[in-house]
Amino acid sequence: MKQGFNLLKPQQEAPSVWTTIYTWIVGTARVVLIITETAVIAALVLRIVIDVNGKNLDEKVTSYEAIINIRENEENKYVEIQSKTKEYQTVYDKNVSYTSILNTLNKNIPTNFSNITISISGNKIIMTGEAPNEAIQRMEKYLKNSTDFSGTKLTTLGIGEDKSPDKPAKFTFETQIKELPFRQLITDNQ
Repeated sequence: MKQGFNLLKPQQEAPSVWTTIYTWIVGTARVVLIITETAVIAALVLRIVIDVNGKNLDEKVTSYEAIINIRENEENKYVEIQSKTKEYQTVYDKNVSYTSILNTLNKNIPTNFSNITISISGNKIIMTGEAPNEAIQRMEKYLKNSTDFSGTKLTTLGIGEDKSPDKPAKFTFETQIKELPFRQLITDNQ
């Protein structure tokens, strides 16, 4: 049998309610399936990226822990140095400065003094040595008239066998410093 060309559209029957529901469900299911597959693929890609970053971070943490363990002794040394520096600064700031007092005292010691020993304890100065009587009297006069010192006493005056005024005699002066200036550590942040 020969079949000819049929140019007419095949006729379709009117869609029933079930056919419409079926078409809608199949179309919606395709869209839902495509969206779900896209979300699953995106989640997998995101999971891979997070795992790779997590692995890299774990390697970095391990590396940093190794560096910290190696440098632990050095850190302890630096912490100890910092604490000692703070302690030294505190001690330095709270200690008195005898520099100006000693400079003033040294300027006024007569040149013919010998074997001089100066000891300082708090604000008390003890000076011993040997000198002619005239030089001892000059030093005693200076210490008693000075505004830097108070309570000056010539506690020991030992004259040698030869009692001439030019021969050195042993002496001991005791005096008090009136005001003790405190030192200040000068730093850049003050």
